[in-house]
Amino acid sequence: MNLKYIIGESAPGGRLLYKLRPLVLVLTLAFAATRAKAQGWPVTGQPIGVVSPDTDKLDIFFAGPNHEIWSASWQPFGHWQGWNLLNPSGLGPLFGYVTAVSPEPDMICVLGVDSGQPFAMFSSDAGLSWFPRELVGSNFPNTAWDEPGNNAYISAVSRSPGKLDIFAAGDDNQVYTAAWDSSGWHGWWPLPGISVPQGARLAAASPTTDTLVICASDTNGYLFASRWSPSSGGWSGWQHIPGVQASGPVSAISRAPSQLELFVTDVNGKIQTTTLTNVNGQIQIPTKGWQSIGVARRGAIVTGVSRSPWVLDIFVAAFDDGQVWTNSSFSLTFSASSTVSSWTGWRPIPGFETPPGSAVSVVSRSHNNLDAYVGGKDGNVWTAAWAPDGTDWHVFQVAPPNSNP
Repeated sequence: MNLKYIIGESAPGGRLLYKLRPLVLVLTLAFAATRAKAQGWPVTGQPIGVVSPDTDKLDIFFAGPNHEIWSASWQPFGHWQGWNLLNPSGLGPLFGYVTAVSPEPDMICVLGVDSGQPFAMFSSDAGLSWFPRELVGSNFPNTAWDEPGNNAYISAVSRSPGKLDIFAAGDDNQVYTAAWDSSGWHGWWPLPGISVPQGARLAAASPTTDTLVICASDTNGYLFASRWSPSSGGWSGWQHIPGVQASGPVSAISRAPSQLELFVTDVNGKIQTTTLTNVNGQIQIPTKGWQSIGVARRGAIVTGVSRSPWVLDIFVAAFDDGQVWTNSSFSLTFSASSTVSSWTGWRPIPGFETPPGSAVSVVSRSHNNLDAYVGGKDGNVWTAAWAPDGTDWHVFQVAPPNSNP
């Protein structure tokens, strides 16, 4: 077996090599730059949307080449069902990103952009049937999204049951937000004060019930955060998060109430993390800033999930070979000036490679379970599943034989 290595940061000279281990990981939101050669699909490069609408249920989505959206679903003791065409009329993103979120049990909302217009589709029965597509507002500055290649990313989060908040970067380089509840969609509203790349990937999180935090990397790579709660009277101004200049998008993950951990690859190729906390309704930033936990290619996107309280798993396609790596943290140490996470060490995912620059996403469908999806270099959709039963990751192709797409 050929051993591969990843460079860490705790050995003399700032480098530490970790040998390949025969087990590993999860991931998900990366859809290969070559979508299913064996199934006749062209190169697209868009990610897969993944959601767990209820315990032990999984649904995945991606956009095809003719504005259509495809989906597949899984439940315990069964096989993957799909692929299913969500929108036979062809009203959907053209090679665009598809975001999926569950605002309450068995409800799914799929979000995307078609011809410059953000849209949503809802299912109230875990994807068995779908309501017609609906536009999200009519006042979004979106002319930069009208052509393939200008793929806007819509970030979505549910801060309490039956409520959704979504975020996107307009063609005027501003961050915008819209909200959904039982009365329908409201917005869009601008969050002025910083300039972000058009269509940029934004990091949205709800560290406590009915609280929102949005994080963004501006056009110069500097990081900012803004907070909202019902008692705040609106969004706070953007707070600069000093100490790091990012080479790509920032990710935000909450593993404990009122705490938000950020991950980013900086301009020097170091994977950096810090923890934001909430004190008296204000975002608090550690004075000693960031902890370096590894290295990756510039622009690499670090993503992750908290599968149980205080447990955090992160993933990144670190280098040009597209190999996906993971790291886990089980504790977070606080002091007056800093927070330091304890990490187990980077490990590769055997059998999972994705085109460089792809984002990896992961979902936890039940306590301590992990499920991951990646578009392989062979153009097929692959999944890896992990449970705390002492066995290794189970890896297999999602698409059933002779399936379409």
